[in-house]
Amino acid sequence: MSVAVTPYTTFPEIPKGVVIRQPNSQFTTNRDGTCTLTESYIGNFVDLATSQVSAQGSNNVEFPTLVVWSVKVTQGKAGIGTLTVESRGAVNALPPPDYCTRKSTSDEPISTHPLWTTKIAGTPAAPLNGAIFVDPTTGLISTASTAIFKDFTTGSIFEGVQSYLCAGLTYTISYADYNAPDQSGVGQLLSGAPEGFQGDTPPNTFWFYSGAESDLHGNIYRIQETYLLTGGVNTQASQILYGSS
Repeated sequence: MSVAVTPYTTFPEIPKGVVIRQPNSQFTTNRDGTCTLTESYIGNFVDLATSQVSAQGSNNVEFPTLVVWSVKVTQGKAGIGTLTVESRGAVNALPPPDYCTRKSTSDEPISTHPLWTTKIAGTPAAPLNGAIFVDPTTGLISTASTAIFKDFTTGSIFEGVQSYLCAGLTYTISYADYNAPDQSGVGQLLSGAPEGFQGDTPPNTFWFYSGAESDLHGNIYRIQETYLLTGGVNTQASQILYGSS
């Protein structure tokens, strides 16, 4: 239903077919460029409920790049009602992404430590710190190159140590876009550092695309992509497990 929208006006009696915008609108712009506009109107209850300004999913009457997101109509005395409209979207050009780097740690098997063969367990032929290597078939202690690590002897400084905290990074990219995020590379390794990352990627580490979270703000997606920098000596296994995007 098309009705007249009269800004900032009050009448002793509101004519039917007239919707009056109140002077208490709020316009908020977020860091990612998305906007929220909250407006109030008064008028005949039926007019408010069927007005173009309250058509959920339509473009805002005064800011057509915003989309009417939520509508609330409250009926008062003598058939007069109050309409609250929240519109979302963006008015200006969207800004560049925000980049954030946070330190993180992950619990990794001790055998993946970069110093495993040089300072921790050594090799079957030259064990260190009481490391025990055994034949995978017989379970007997062995110095053969095919022997596998079993444990550390009692009294070793590494006795009972099964894992270690591996330092890493969590890197996020936050931005707004009219298109939904591409999730095709989720769970895969990157061939290099993610977009915008300014630091160095240490040896024996890799970037892993954890995924993207998004929510629809009017007609714009607010997106946060997350990347993890993890490590370990067995990067070849990681390439097989996670592939490459």
